[in-house]
Amino acid sequence: MPADLYAAVSENPAMVYDFGFFSGDSSGLPHGFESEIEKLCSVPCIITAHSLGSILALGLIHSLHNVKALVLYSGFAKFAKADDNLSGQPVEIIQGMKRQVRDNPAGLLKSFYRNMFFPDKHECAVPQTLNIPALAAGLDILLDCDNRPGLNKIKIPVLLIHGGQDRIVNVKIAEELAGNIKFSRLHVFKNAGHAVHFTDADESKIITEKFLADYDIH
Repeated sequence: MPADLYAAVSENPAMVYDFGFFSGDSSGLPHGFESEIEKLCSVPCIITAHSLGSILALGLIHSLHNVKALVLYSGFAKFAKADDNLSGQPVEIIQGMKRQVRDNPAGLLKSFYRNMFFPDKHECAVPQTLNIPALAAGLDILLDCDNRPGLNKIKIPVLLIHGGQDRIVNVKIAEELAGNIKFSRLHVFKNAGHAVHFTDADESKIITEKFLADYDIH
C-alpha cells in the first residue's frame, strides 16, 4: 500500500518492510523477505503487520527469537477458501485477480481500494509505478499459503485488530485465528473495514498500548 496508509502504525519509517509493490523491479514478493525481517528483528522488537504481512509474519515467527509480541491488523493464517476455511476468499476470485493484475492492474487496485476502505470512502490514487511481478507473487501467497498448522505453537502474545465490516478478510477468520493462538486477544471495530489500521488508528494505538502493558512488554 502507499506509505501514508501505514504512517499511523509506525513511528519509525526505517523499521518498516516495503514489499516493493509500487517501486523497484523485484521479481517477486518472497525475494529477500525473510532475511530483511531477520535484520529488522535482530534486537528485541514488536512486529506490527497488516493483511498480507500478517500471514508472512505468522510463518516466520517461530524463527524470530527477539520478537516480544505480534500486533496483526486484518490478519489471517490462510486467505483462500477451502473445505476447512469456509470464510476465506473463493479461489476463483483470487485467480481472477491474478489475470487482472496482468491485464488491468490499475483497475484491480481501484477495486481493491474501494473494498479496503468500505464502509468508508477514501480517495487513494493508484501509484504511477506498479511492480507487476511483486503484486502477482503476493497473490500467489494469498492463493497457496497456509500457516495455520503452527498457530498453536506460538508462545508470544498476539493482538488481533479487525474490522467487523471487512470485505476482504471476513471477521470470522480473525475469530478462528484468535481461537488457535494461546496468548491472543481480538478486538473488533464493528463499523470498520479492511483499512482499520488507518481509519481507527488512534483507538487502535490505545488498545495496543493496553495490551502490551497487560503483558508487561515495553
